[in-house]
This record gives sequence, C-alpha cells and structure tokens, in this order.
Amino acid sequence: MTNFRTIPPSMKDGLPPVPFASTLRRFLTVSTGRYWISFLNTGDLVKIFVIGFPHFLRGP
Repeated sequence: MTNFRTIPPSMKDGLPPVPFASTLRRFLTVSTGRYWISFLNTGDLVKIFVIGFPHFLRGP
C-alpha cells in the first residue's frame, strides 16, 4: 500500500505537506501494516489506542 518511498522528504522535518489525518493514516500504515489502518477508517480512536498502540510499541 504505502511505503517510505512515497513519503515526502519534508516529513523528516516534521512539516508534513498533507492534512494531519492523512499523515497519521500513512504513518500507521508504514509502521504497523495495512491491518491496523481499518481502525483509522472507522474513526474509532479508542480501538486505535487500546488495541493498536501496544502493537505499535512492539514494532511491525
């Protein structure tokens, strides 16, 4: 889906040229894979942090 090659260089400077939601979705896709992106699509932030965050801490 998305990989590091598609992220604009400005991301490294902390100034993403895209809306925050898109940046967050892209970042989580890169970090944890496509599965967790479904939580962002539902907009259920509780599930993101309760279910996804422990997985995020462990890494991909």
